[in-house]
Amino acid sequence: RNHAIECQQIVFNKLLAKGVLTSFGKEHRFNEIKSFYDFKKNVPLRTYEEMLSYTSRIFQNKKNVLWPGLPVYFGKSSGTTDGPKYLPVTNEHLTCTQFAARYMIANLVDQLGNTEFIDGKVFYQADPQVFENKNGFKCLLFLIRILLRKNLRDISVQEGKQENLCH
Repeated sequence: RNHAIECQQIVFNKLLAKGVLTSFGKEHRFNEIKSFYDFKKNVPLRTYEEMLSYTSRIFQNKKNVLWPGLPVYFGKSSGTTDGPKYLPVTNEHLTCTQFAARYMIANLVDQLGNTEFIDGKVFYQADPQVFENKNGFKCLLFLIRILLRKNLRDISVQEGKQENLCH
């Protein structure tokens, strides 16, 4: 938290380097991007529908489309507007979101000086029991679910402090 801008730049550079050889990275000249402003210029905002050409290629088992390799599964939105949407989920995405959640909880425990706010509850992002199979990919329905876990108080403040945010 003391070097947020530097950490963001390191993560940004690593993401660009990782995506440079993907179809998306080549089409948007990731190799030329050096700053947020370059990224903003090269990668326009677009709707889900405008991204369908990419996800449809992934569903055809084409590798290296949006991210290196293939996703481990697709998240499936509940479809509140215009039906469900399929979002590729990679192992790296799962690792990063789990790390961020642990870090945020550890940071909050550090700031509050206790774990009382947790009260044995944790949020769970997806239900692996609710899925469909689409062209060989599992498509999990994203849900918010509260699980009771009494041993959650084992989260260590030191865990969040020891891990390097810029990895």
